[in-house]
Amino acid sequence: MVSICRWEAKQILARNLMLTQVVNFQKGNALVLDPQFVHGIKCIVLDSSLDKEFVAKAITLPGEGEIMDIMEIADPDAVHVVRSFIRKQLASES
Repeated sequence: MVSICRWEAKQILARNLMLTQVVNFQKGNALVLDPQFVHGIKCIVLDSSLDKEFVAKAITLPGEGEIMDIMEIADPDAVHVVRSFIRKQLASES
């Protein structure tokens, strides 16, 4: 149960982070990855008590379609840029 709560909490944070960064991108502002989000992902990856299958699911970002579904006006290009940016930044942090 704790693992499911951790996964859902991470998904909520990731959705909020992605939506914030989409707005930044649309305004022409620089994309920034929240260090606390990075720290949370690292904690999940480094927690040896977690099942590897769960870890793989837990560090997967919400899909582009999921983000567009909760936007008032979907912007596929912005969502794609933001999701790609976050994935690349997380990969470079590991």
